[in-house]
Amino acid sequence: MFVATGKTSEPSTFSSVQWSPLCRHFEFHEILSATENFAEALVIGRGGFGKVYKGNIVINNGSKLVVVCAIKRLDSMSNQGASEFWAEVEMLSKLRHCHLVSLIGYCNYETEMILVYDYMPHGSLEDHLHKFGTPLSWCQRLKVCIGAARGLDYLHTGTGIEFGIIHRDVKTSNILLDESWAAKVSDFGLSKITPRNQPSTYVTTVVKGTFGYIDPNYFATGKLTRKSDVYVFGVVLLEVLCRKRAVDKSFEWGIASWVRDSIKEGRLKDIVDSDMRSEVSPNCLNQFARIAERCLDNHPNNRPTMAEVVLCLEYVLTLQEKNDNVLQSAGKTIFGRMVDKFFFTDNGQKSGMDFGSLVPKKPNLEAKSENQLREIIDDQVLEEASDEQLEAVCYVACRCLDMRSEDMPSMKEVTMELERIRKLSIHHVASQDNDNKMSSLMLESEQD
Repeated sequence: MFVATGKTSEPSTFSSVQWSPLCRHFEFHEILSATENFAEALVIGRGGFGKVYKGNIVINNGSKLVVVCAIKRLDSMSNQGASEFWAEVEMLSKLRHCHLVSLIGYCNYETEMILVYDYMPHGSLEDHLHKFGTPLSWCQRLKVCIGAARGLDYLHTGTGIEFGIIHRDVKTSNILLDESWAAKVSDFGLSKITPRNQPSTYVTTVVKGTFGYIDPNYFATGKLTRKSDVYVFGVVLLEVLCRKRAVDKSFEWGIASWVRDSIKEGRLKDIVDSDMRSEVSPNCLNQFARIAERCLDNHPNNRPTMAEVVLCLEYVLTLQEKNDNVLQSAGKTIFGRMVDKFFFTDNGQKSGMDFGSLVPKKPNLEAKSENQLREIIDDQVLEEASDEQLEAVCYVACRCLDMRSEDMPSMKEVTMELERIRKLSIHHVASQDNDNKMSSLMLESEQD
């Protein structure tokens, strides 16, 4: 393995390691060695700022410790100048948090400005939303959002230093994912320092950031506050939910306006990423959308703090995990019990139940199973179907899912049984009408 040292001894290599809180100044020859003279084969990212290389660099000459790292070489012609370079060095040399990317060190040599970070093997949130073919699950996305929110909350209020920090360039490409898929906020070149004990304090500054992610209040007034980060995080939440970029061809005014209009029109469910739409419980979706809406409030004072955002997102994740556990438990319990109860005898042999009488005259599902059955069925179906129909359809499904193909019904049999179940609906409606008429007559009789 190539290492950044001219010594003959081979140091040990680690993908993650704890180092001194103060980042190290690297010599340019160490950077050249770590990147094999900036070999194109080692490029793992590029943008207007320059290129990022994957390398291996010695962080402690005494112990010969080597880490896998990401080496960001700033283009001297890019917009990210010396002031932003030194701002990032200063910020990250003082900050250590599990949800902030770690700065190992830096190098400034003639016109070269180079930053050395801990390597993030799973790339960025942007990669998984818009570039890779295997998008994250809904629960994975929630956990990433929670991690990023914790990182921002630490910057705003929990740094342990006299001043808080406004990131000013929060976006999906600046949320990186480590080997455990933990989110790490990165890129502090535009960050600003504010008094930590004065939440309403603002910094008047030239508007900077990324188009589509800038707080409109900050854009209009030039006043930068922590709530500016909160607004931008709301944009990130929508991007995570919809898997559309902050500025996308499918909408004219940006994702925030598009989502607001969709919610007003009652189309919230339609904007959810189609790859995970079936994963998101309705309650979680509403709660998540509410958090994003609060973050995107036009009035900064009405926006939550990042600490509140963390709590709300943790609550949403808890709701989703409970929902998933209920579905998993219900599925195993219901179908397992139905197969055992109706298709097998006590000694495990196949019963001789006739397909035409799949539904016993007196269905005897346990109350617990019955409740679970209702929990996994679509709400509209619950409103329209009778209990007898619901149970009958489940029995048909179980028979179709028999482990032995010879014991499965033919499609003709399935068709006949479904037609019989459909007719139950007609009788169910007629019965309800008769019951309603009888109730009306009894009420009139009592009044007389």
